Amino acid sequence: MLPQDPDNVWNWYDSFYRMHLQTYAMDTSVNNFSWANDLGLFFLDENLAYSKLDEVLNPEYRVCTSQNRESSGDALDEYPSFHNAANNCGYIGIDATYLNDMTLYLTEQEGEEEYVVAITFNQDGTGDVKTNLDEQDQAFDWQINSNGIVELVFKDGNTTNFAYIASNEDYYSFLGFHYWEEEGIPYRSIEDNVFSTSKPYSVCYRNDTEWDVELDRPVANATLEEFQATVADCGGQMNFTQEMVAGMVLYDYNEGKDRLRVWEFKADGVVTRTQEDIIKTWHWNIDENGYIFIDIAEQDFEYIALMGIEDNKYSLKIFSQYPESQDSVIAEIFGTEFSSTNPRTTQTSEVVLPE
Repeated sequence: MLPQDPDNVWNWYDSFYRMHLQTYAMDTSVNNFSWANDLGLFFLDENLAYSKLDEVLNPEYRVCTSQNRESSGDALDEYPSFHNAANNCGYIGIDATYLNDMTLYLTEQEGEEEYVVAITFNQDGTGDVKTNLDEQDQAFDWQINSNGIVELVFKDGNTTNFAYIASNEDYYSFLGFHYWEEEGIPYRSIEDNVFSTSKPYSVCYRNDTEWDVELDRPVANATLEEFQATVADCGGQMNFTQEMVAGMVLYDYNEGKDRLRVWEFKADGVVTRTQEDIIKTWHWNIDENGYIFIDIAEQDFEYIALMGIEDNKYSLKIFSQYPESQDSVIAEIFGTEFSSTNPRTTQTSEVVLPE
């Protein structure tokens, strides 16, 4: 016990704290006594501390689902609840270098439909959220907060947080904290979010040409420049090559109309399109952008961009122009999916192409 200095005595009621430390994620088990606060993780056993340090420096890829929950109304979860959940998941604080100039992809489910969300983190602290559907981009500002957690602030004031759990060559595992409203009622969810570092397969319908059903023509004709911008907006294409396309057979099936068109790209630059017993023959080549160009007739042509391949499926973005009359043309952009196998039979060998 140090001797008391009578000139430096503070009454307990005059005392104050310089920092308030809230304790999270306390584990009182005999073999793993530990706790976390705003300064970090603390252990009674030095070996446990080194074991945790090794886990942080060399994290094994994992997904934390134990904290998943949804809240609404008066019981809405606030950030401290999310931070506590992130601590329970053993999140790792990161800095901006983890995400600078990176795009991460999240596959979401809505009913029976899947769609892809792309989140881009620009180095200047801005970013945006895009989907493969024809929806408005959502711009945001982002930063790493004092807890080492990613914070996205959208233009409408809503905030999303991501606590980093682990990553490997292909995926980033986060615990996400999301906010939305339904019929005026606020909701928040704490949930695992697994992002891919490469673009998943999807058909991109962004910026598809709006169609006037009554007039049976586009509201406004598309242009080739708009098509090129749309391909980039969809995440960019995979370049077609002469070797890839020569000999390729693709099936364009419209289930609603039960209409099947078979495209056969021959090595000599001839392409045939067969529908029922009708065969049309044109010419194809690969242009400087890596698109397939199909030359049909004067003012009548198609550009085809390859957006992705998965198994036997080809995601395509197409610019199609054809004459409407002697003095006008119709030009449209649309996303579609072709297959390398016949959707009607699932066996290409069962389809006999006319000679």
